[in-house]
Amino acid sequence: MNDNKVKLVVNGGGGFGAKLYGKQLVTHPKYIGEEDELELTVFQQLYIEVEEKQLEKIVD
Repeated sequence: MNDNKVKLVVNGGGGFGAKLYGKQLVTHPKYIGEEDELELTVFQQLYIEVEEKQLEKIVD
């Protein structure tokens, strides 16, 4: 069975520039697989695709 995937924008925090913090780098792999991608846009936004059934535990 294929679950639907949803693209999420990941909040990088309040700082200016392309900074990621250790907590963010440790958290992302919990929700993406080894073959999945973490996308950084030219606007310094991070996108991940997750299974729809994971949304409730990921989104605040």
